[in-house]
Amino acid sequence: MSELLVQFELQGELVAIRASEVESVIEIDEVVPVPLTSSRIAGLTALRSKVLTLISCDNDTASCPASTPARRRAIVVTRDGQSYGILTNRVVGGVPMLSPAVPFGEGLHDSSLRAIAQGVTETPDGPVLLIDTEAAIMSSIRSQTMPCQ
Repeated sequence: MSELLVQFELQGELVAIRASEVESVIEIDEVVPVPLTSSRIAGLTALRSKVLTLISCDNDTASCPASTPARRRAIVVTRDGQSYGILTNRVVGGVPMLSPAVPFGEGLHDSSLRAIAQGVTETPDGPVLLIDTEAAIMSSIRSQTMPCQ
C-alpha cells in the first residue's frame, strides 16, 4: 500500500506533505500579529483553545499578517509539542505517493521552496515537491527578524 500525501499549493506550485504528519486542515478566520518576529511567521491563531503559530512559506519576503486573506487555510502539524499551521490558499486533497522522494540534482527545480523540500515524488497528478515539515518550521524560526511595516 502506498503512503498518502496531502497536496496543496505554495507559491502557485502544487506540493505535498505526508498525511501521517498532518494533524488537520483548518480555515483561518483571524490572525494576531506577533511584533518583531520573522516575516515568515504570519502570526498566531486559536485552534481548539490552543495557540497555533502560522507559517508563511509563500516566498522569502512572506506577507505580513495584516495582508493575510481572511479565508486562508492552514495545514496543521505538530513538532515538539507545539502546533504550527503552514498557510496555503488551496488544498487539493489526499493522493497516494507513487514513488519515494528523489533528491534534487544540480540545477533542477530552482524554486525557493527547494530549501524546505525533501525532494520530488510522483503522484497521480504528476511530480510534486515533498515538503519537509521540520525544514519549513525551522526556516521560519531561523529566518532573519524583519518586523512588518
